[in-house]
Amino acid sequence: DGAGWHLSTDTEAMLDRAGEPLRAIAASLQKDPNAPLSYAVCGAGDGGAVTPDGTDKWVLACASRESLDRI
Repeated sequence: DGAGWHLSTDTEAMLDRAGEPLRAIAASLQKDPNAPLSYAVCGAGDGGAVTPDGTDKWVLACASRESLDRI
């Protein structure tokens, strides 16, 4: 439970590609945006790493820390 998925928009794919912007997007998908969470990001086309200087779309998966602890 509590898992969230997000496919980047064209704008996010160009601008929000690292650290805090990605964490903010992950937090916005959670019931409590201030709760601890874990997230992972990969390239939407090939599953590869997302680099700060790219422009390809990415996919973000996230879950609350509480949810992961239950698993």
